[in-house]
Amino acid sequence: MNKGIKSTTFTYPKSAKGFEEGKTYAWMVKSGNTESEVWEISMMKKVSQIGLNKITLISPKSNEPIKDKKNIKFEWEGEQPKEGYTLTIFEINEEQFKEITTNKEAKLKIEKPLFEKTGIRENYFTFNDSSINFQATHHYGWGY
Repeated sequence: MNKGIKSTTFTYPKSAKGFEEGKTYAWMVKSGNTESEVWEISMMKKVSQIGLNKITLISPKSNEPIKDKKNIKFEWEGEQPKEGYTLTIFEINEEQFKEITTNKEAKLKIEKPLFEKTGIRENYFTFNDSSINFQATHHYGWGY
């Protein structure tokens, strides 16, 4: 356990044991005698990458609660294609969500994107489109 964190942010080290797909983990923060609530993080199966070198999605993480639904910063790492990145945001229906969280071999099918932005030249995009009303009880996905 790292007892020396002096900041409100912490990046899990790449040298530490990795998270396994299909497993659920929990995290919390302690400060003296004060403890945060406990949040779960489920590692969903990654969608296969077609025709690109590896791109790693950084934030928001799987099952991470979104605090400001009108101002979401999406971040990733990877080699930029000549035409730039394309960010896609989509809804995952309940049946697909159950399938991908219980079956490691399940493939995610994107029927109709809620949002798509092409030609992104940075490793991030701040989404601030108020026309999409994200619902707390629904599941959403994103990718490049």
